[in-house]
Parts: sequence; C-alpha cells; structure tokens
Amino acid sequence: MSVPADILGFIKSHADVRVLSVYIDGSVTDPAKRHEWRTMFRHSIDSLRARFATVPPADRDAFESCVARVEERLPVADDAPEHGSAPWSGAGTHGWMALSAEDGEMVDARLSVAPAPLVTWGDCATIVPYLAATRTDDAVIVQVDLDHAIFFRLHRGVVQVVESMTADRDTDEVGSHMGDAPRQGFHTGTRGDTRTDDAQRQRREAHERLMSRARRTLAVIAGSEARIVVGGTGGAVAHFIATLPNELAARCAVSEALHMTTALSAIPTLADAALLELLTRDELEALQLLDRRAHLTRNAAFGYEAVAAAATAGAVERLFVSETLWRNHPSEIEALVQRALRSHARVDVVTPRCASTLDESGGIAAELRFAVATATTPEFAHPASA
Repeated sequence: MSVPADILGFIKSHADVRVLSVYIDGSVTDPAKRHEWRTMFRHSIDSLRARFATVPPADRDAFESCVARVEERLPVADDAPEHGSAPWSGAGTHGWMALSAEDGEMVDARLSVAPAPLVTWGDCATIVPYLAATRTDDAVIVQVDLDHAIFFRLHRGVVQVVESMTADRDTDEVGSHMGDAPRQGFHTGTRGDTRTDDAQRQRREAHERLMSRARRTLAVIAGSEARIVVGGTGGAVAHFIATLPNELAARCAVSEALHMTTALSAIPTLADAALLELLTRDELEALQLLDRRAHLTRNAAFGYEAVAAAATAGAVERLFVSETLWRNHPSEIEALVQRALRSHARVDVVTPRCASTLDESGGIAAELRFAVATATTPEFAHPASA
C-alpha cells in the first residue's frame, strides 16, 4: 500500500531515533468495557517505565516527553471512543495510532480497522500494525440502482460523497384528451398498453444513459489505481460491472450488503469486508506471478535472508509480509520493512488468507527491481482452493 506522506516522512527521518509507538483499539461499544483501552495504555506505559530504573536520567526524560505528547492527544476524563471524542471522532474510525519521537516530532492517525493494542519503545517506530490496519483504507464506493448512481470516496476510514446522479427519463403523464387530438394508445386500432411500453422503453434508455455517465465518472474518480466497491440493487450492480472496461472491472468488489439505503456510518465496515476479499485475490495472484518470475528472471525473492539481501541492495520494488512472521520476529521485520519504505518500495502486509499461503515460503517475499545474486527461488505453494 502507499503510505501517507506525513507518516512516510516520519519513518524516513527517524530511522535511528527512539520512538514511542502506540496502537489503541477504539472499536469497543460495550459500556462495561469502554475504559479497557485506557487501562491497557497505562499498564503498558508503566511496564516500559519499569525498565528505566538503572538508565541515565536523560533516557528517562526522553521517554517521559514522548509519553506526555501522546497523552495530550488521548481522550480526557471518562470520554470513550464511541462517544466521538478525539482521537476517535469521525465515522468509520475504530482505532488510533501515534508515533512520538525523542526529538519532539509526532504523527498520529485514525484507523478504520481496530488494531491489536500495542505500546512499544525502541530505536525506530513500529509501523507494521499501521500497514495492516490501513490496507483497505482508500477506495471508491459506488451505489447504483435503475435510477441513481452515488459515488463516495473512502479515505482513512472516512466516507465522503463525491457525486450523485439521477436518470433523466421522460415523466410526461397521460393527458385527458379533451379538445386535443388523442395520443397514441388511446385511439381505435392501437394496443391498449402502448403507453406502458413507451414508459418502459424510456426508463431503459434513461438507465443506459445513467450507466454511461456513471462509467465515465468512475474512470475519473478511481484513476488508474483505486480499488472499487459496488453495491445497490442486484441487477443494476451486475449490469454496471459487466459494462465497465476490463481495467476498471478487475478492481471491483461487490458488497451484497451495501444497499441504496445503507447509513453512511455503516459503509466503511461493509466496504472493508468487500475490499479484504479483493485484496486477498490480488495478493495471491501477485505471489503466484512472483513464483514464475523467480524461476524465469530471478527478479523475485522468497524468505527472510533473500529479501533482506535485496532490501540492502535497494532492489525491492514491492514487499509482501505476513503478520505471523512479524509477530515472531518483530524487530527484524520492522527494520526490513522500513528499509524497503525508505527506498520507495510498496509494502503489503497481506490478508490472513494470503498469509497462510505466504508462510509456507518463509512469510515474506519481494518483487525486485533487478536481480540479486543471493535471492533464492523456493517452490511457492498456491492452493487451487484459495
């Protein structure tokens, strides 16, 4: 995924700076548990603080300064995430992260997917949980039925309406015909349902004009990369996708639960579920392609040692990593991921279904800009059922 400029800039400028990384789950709605996130945060800070008993005062001061900056952004008193208080304000927000460095700089972000609660202090930021929580953050959402098309943009868990359009069909009513020449369908010798036939034809033609406008609009809004979620009325959704150019249709995910009447606040969660399926498909196809490339051109690497060598050489174009590997070796994988980010690589923390396949090949793989002599080419398993 592409990392926002502020967070990427922080990563690049704090490669060797101690950073307090905080991830908070703000998705709990049970009133009895709404304060658990605060207890977790406080216990985590106290646990880290206990390690400073024998370190120089300057190190303790650096840590406490980072904690103070994070606490300034936390909700106050008894406010809870579901009450809309900072930093959880905004529809579709289910968590929050902050990176606070000892040099005084800090970045924070709302998360549309709740992260596993985590607080770390180390020589660099902890960024993998952020990448996992934001992998479905950016998309274009379309709702379509016979008479309407509504476009939304999903960005960092917030949905905004971009454009709304309505079919421009003729809605003339049947006249009384008092004093005027009778309209077709009412004089002797014509079928009695001609007017109904005309109305249906007009509605079909208006729908086709609407779909044509919607296709042009989607091409502009989605550009060349954005993923797309389509919902609405079943027949209209299927027709809309079937008439899209292949390049756009390949980026579409259908959400059967997304209807024209769906509340705006519910759209991010529904879109996330649809996008996760689309991401899984795309990632599995990309890894399968990497396997072929590894044997043909060697511009691919599988396993930690091969990928680390490629990252050191600046050869990584796109990195795939599973959360399982990161949880087992957090410091090593964080260092590798951030090295790849600093060299302008795209980094994907793969979906759980894809991770189960990637773990069979070491839990990490990379598409390379050029071949690296130490890159290995193990067999990559790609189950037909995936």
